[in-house]
Amino acid sequence: MSGGGDIDMLSCANCGKGEEESNKLKKCGACLSVKYCSAACQKAHRPHHKKACKKRASELHDEKLFKELEREECPICMLPLSGREMSESFMTHVVEKLYVMVVFIQ
Repeated sequence: MSGGGDIDMLSCANCGKGEEESNKLKKCGACLSVKYCSAACQKAHRPHHKKACKKRASELHDEKLFKELEREECPICMLPLSGREMSESFMTHVVEKLYVMVVFIQ
């Protein structure tokens, strides 16, 4: 099973052992998208999983970061955002405000 493909969360991503065959499967701590029956299996599967793991871990980080930013007002200038939190215009707004702050401080 260590070649890749679709991985189910009911078996080890490396050797294919299920919950009933192993003590307990543990999720990859970074991406949470695969499980392993042991540290040895996780280490053996790392070369196959590394790229997808980094991508998913980054996505999870961004999701968490943007969830924290979901507010009714800009965290910098406190102006109402009216639902623009996740949009490109919001990011442009934040960058512009940060630029003004940096220029003002200098």
